[in-house]
Amino acid sequence: MASTIQILLFGDVGDAVLTMPALHAVRSHFPDSRIQVLCKPAIGSFLSDSGLVDEVIAVEKTAFDSPLSLFDPRRLAALLALWLRLRSSRPDMVIVFHHLVRRWGGLKCAALALAGGAGRRVGLDNGRGWFLTDRVPDRGFGAVHESEYWRQVAAAVGADTRQGWRLPVKRRDAQRIEDLLRELKVDGTELVALHPGTGAYGPGRRWAAESFATAAGIIAGSSDVHFVVVGTDIDKEAAAQVCKVLGSRATDLTGRTRLGELAALLARCRLSIANDGGVGHISAAVGTPVVSIFGPSNDLAWRPLLGTVVRANLPCRPCFYRDFQTGNRFGCRTRECLTWIRPQDVASAALRILGDARVA
Repeated sequence: MASTIQILLFGDVGDAVLTMPALHAVRSHFPDSRIQVLCKPAIGSFLSDSGLVDEVIAVEKTAFDSPLSLFDPRRLAALLALWLRLRSSRPDMVIVFHHLVRRWGGLKCAALALAGGAGRRVGLDNGRGWFLTDRVPDRGFGAVHESEYWRQVAAAVGADTRQGWRLPVKRRDAQRIEDLLRELKVDGTELVALHPGTGAYGPGRRWAAESFATAAGIIAGSSDVHFVVVGTDIDKEAAAQVCKVLGSRATDLTGRTRLGELAALLARCRLSIANDGGVGHISAAVGTPVVSIFGPSNDLAWRPLLGTVVRANLPCRPCFYRDFQTGNRFGCRTRECLTWIRPQDVASAALRILGDARVA
């Protein structure tokens, strides 16, 4: 029985959500173990609130994206402090929920996995997993869904990955959302969430805000719903464009919800319409179906686990996270894979789900 388990999980919000079913399986299999997770600071409190981990160790992963960072005294001091903390934890096992895409990234994962002296180190291996004691074959992005990869890693430590999981909504977050909706006078309406942004990492995945507005307008003509536009402050410009077109049928909530509150808001909605990103994954995780718009990124790997995907079937896509390569983060210059997606196709997919939801 492992008394301390360290988890390496360096993705963003969407990646973390897709890992949570596997984390839940590990937590259930090792109920008496202390689980530490190393993650980006932005998702630390989100993981803590999930109840799946006992301790969060925030790591500024991007501060060490180049070997040259080791020549920066401040970064080197931070790295030494992290190494000493991991060493003092004396984990029995390290689980790596991360692809070893680049050589330098693989070396960073190896250094962290080996730092505490754990006798068992488990993760995906694409040829760079020399430091792992238990290797799960990495067959490339899209060979299986990301959540399935992490279930396979969890199964490798003996966890039962057949059990279901749903992201819990905290009572305080649900109450905060109900109070906010009451304040905005939309508490008694059927809600559809729109996420026309993608956050800082993925502007190349962004379907045009005008197209979101057009699709929402078609939905509004056939369904008595109110739209809530969600996202962070970086999405405000896209949100403003959508709300300008929809007028009183939409409420802009960008930047007004923490991640836990966002989960509560999405749980309150009938449907979400979102670009590829964390909002769609949170929505699916709380049980609200998603119409996901995928352009250059890989829907076979990262589609939300509830709902439907709208995409243009072009032979060049996906060009982002394909096979064993990261590919082109921003897509090509013209991005036909996004411009060829019609608002009426997105609206039709949404209306089908809304109709099914009412029947259910």
